[in-house]
Amino acid sequence: MSRRQQLLARIDPTHLRGLEIGALCNPVVRSGDGDVRYADHLDTPALRAKYAQDPNVRPDEIVPVRYVLGAGGLPAAVGNDRFDYLVASHVIEHVPDVVGFLKQAASILAPDGIVSLAVPDKRYTFDCKRETTPVSAFLEAHLEGYERPSVRQVIDHFLEQADVPGTVTEERLWRGDVGWDAVPYVNRTTVTGLGEAGLRQYLQAIRDGQYIDAHCSVFTPHSFIRLLEALAQLGMLDFAVAHFAETPPGGMEFFVTLQKLPADASAAQRRSAILASLPTVAPPLLDGEIARLQQQPR
Repeated sequence: MSRRQQLLARIDPTHLRGLEIGALCNPVVRSGDGDVRYADHLDTPALRAKYAQDPNVRPDEIVPVRYVLGAGGLPAAVGNDRFDYLVASHVIEHVPDVVGFLKQAASILAPDGIVSLAVPDKRYTFDCKRETTPVSAFLEAHLEGYERPSVRQVIDHFLEQADVPGTVTEERLWRGDVGWDAVPYVNRTTVTGLGEAGLRQYLQAIRDGQYIDAHCSVFTPHSFIRLLEALAQLGMLDFAVAHFAETPPGGMEFFVTLQKLPADASAAQRRSAILASLPTVAPPLLDGEIARLQQQPR
């Protein structure tokens, strides 16, 4: 399946009303495909100004943003509008409160509504040297009500960012001919050069309301399913898994399609439906396991 087919595995945009977040100049669903609207953290003129010098973005082709996301998140932005599906490609890793994002998505979707996600697999991106975000961090972010990236999320993003693709390519990470310890950092000396006083300045800026964009969370296919399992057990998830595709060989992203559960289902029914929908995903190998496999004769 193509990337677009993966994202639209349970969506027919010609007959449904949709919302796509963070499309910039590469929407998964184009306006000619059906009734689709776009949301982003800035309006279209501001996005074009922000990305005017970015070689990876064609500013003149940025989609018309209907909803600007700010305080109050999705419900505040869309008001009384409701949708049959929501598409977010490489968005969820930027969200400070993933649990809250999923709850907000459920609130703006029609019955049986779909959330379709493309999620970077941290093992093959510039996040490869970072620790996979634990369930406890997602729960903390939600219970604390994070609306902006936290100090920890921002520091982790910049301090641990690796030179991928760059000095090391995704292909080399897939081949396993370079260990994560050998992948160079991009910003570490810059961050450490701030010292405690500089870090405290960033802390104050964040407390004063400055939004510093970061990959707030990093995932593997296994860790994402582990998160959904934990949320199901806690009664904090409104979706079952309708489609899941692990990161293909040589790729750097995996695909998740979630379907909204019936509002009248009991807590036990919801938990059972979610757990039954979860695919079996093998956990990533530890460095020692990889080393032993590489030493085995072929």
